[in-house]
Amino acid sequence: MDMRCWFKKLIYLSICSVPDKEIKSLLAKEKKLLELLKVDSLHDGELWFESMCAMKSGPTRLLLSGHDLGHPVDCKTIQTGLDFSEREKELFQSSEMGASALRELQRYAEILNKVKVRIKQEVPTVEAALKWAAHT
Repeated sequence: MDMRCWFKKLIYLSICSVPDKEIKSLLAKEKKLLELLKVDSLHDGELWFESMCAMKSGPTRLLLSGHDLGHPVDCKTIQTGLDFSEREKELFQSSEMGASALRELQRYAEILNKVKVRIKQEVPTVEAALKWAAHT
């Protein structure tokens, strides 16, 4: 796992004209989802998210981290309640505070779809730029 992967993905999204606002929203939702699924407990430090990023992609993987959910991102069900390390007890359970992994996954899928549309729109421009650069 390499933080260079994290930077490359941000650069790729920038090249595809994905607005910073959408990137920040996608990042926040992806981090929140991984925290609700307790994936953050597998990695140490404040940069747990950035250090876990992988250049893997596919319908079951989150865009920025590359984490494999084990089912399509736009799926309507999700396995919740997994915890991989000891944590201090919260005063309230996540469900009592309104945190829901399924709800967060749905919010994530909405912004992810917007980003994918933006990327698909930019592919012809990027391809044309690459052709032009090859001939200069």
